[in-house]
Amino acid sequence: MTVMNSEPKLGRLIGLVEFSGATKSTEKYRFALELYKQDFFDKAQIQFEKSIEENPLNLNSMVGLYLSKKNKSKKTDLDLLNTIIRLTDSDFTL
Repeated sequence: MTVMNSEPKLGRLIGLVEFSGATKSTEKYRFALELYKQDFFDKAQIQFEKSIEENPLNLNSMVGLYLSKKNKSKKTDLDLLNTIIRLTDSDFTL
């Protein structure tokens, strides 16, 4: 195995150590997504929040949280939307 082939794997390992909750975060995200698909927006929101607690950079969970809140309250959470935009490193602004 060459060093170049191992670098992506090393990066993933470092990421798992740095955010040790990343795997738990992904599990909670998947559970939340299933709840969301079944229109259980309150329960999905709770699970998306738990996912973000485990890994504050879980962009998928942030988007899920945003959509859950929007479907539940019919209002836009501009602070959360701005956070999502910043994390995507986009030039888009609200």
